[in-house]
Amino acid sequence: MASAARSAPLPESGSALVEDPRFQEILQRSRSLTQKILDSIADTHSSCIHTETLKLDSSDIGRFSTMATNIGIPPAPVLTAVSENFTLETGLRVMHDGLQLHQGLLSSIAPRLAEKDKVVALMSDVRDLKIQIAKVNLFWTSVSQLKKKTLCMTSRNHNNFLIHFTDAENEPIAHRSAPHVRLGGTAAPGGI
Repeated sequence: MASAARSAPLPESGSALVEDPRFQEILQRSRSLTQKILDSIADTHSSCIHTETLKLDSSDIGRFSTMATNIGIPPAPVLTAVSENFTLETGLRVMHDGLQLHQGLLSSIAPRLAEKDKVVALMSDVRDLKIQIAKVNLFWTSVSQLKKKTLCMTSRNHNNFLIHFTDAENEPIAHRSAPHVRLGGTAAPGGI
């Protein structure tokens, strides 16, 4: 799980989404939970694994692959490098799926352990991080859909408005509208 900590590419700084205080709060909670999870892995491992030869960072993990397969533990997901084509949506989906996998593994292991308090706490943190990731996704989706609707409605309304005028009338209207569009919706002095 520690090696699976990745980040999703955020939209450009300066965008309304990145600067929104609610979005920043969700991101901060996500970062805090991620760090808490990463910091607790070693302690959680040592709280429930007492055999000296079973070290967390051991290179002989491969010898347990047959046993893992027999008891139904899926292999760790293959991590792909983040690229320019790696969208925020893709990153959020991959993170959510990875957290779902880890939550399932912890849920199947916890009942078999004598000391499970730290595993249960880790499961709660993973669940909370999944919720934060879902909130980021929901926030991003709602902002994206709102932008698309606004652009579509603006385009449709301007097109319908201009249809009712002759070419000679459309040119001055378009000229007068240019500053309005360039200023992002704030009308120029003496507005339209």
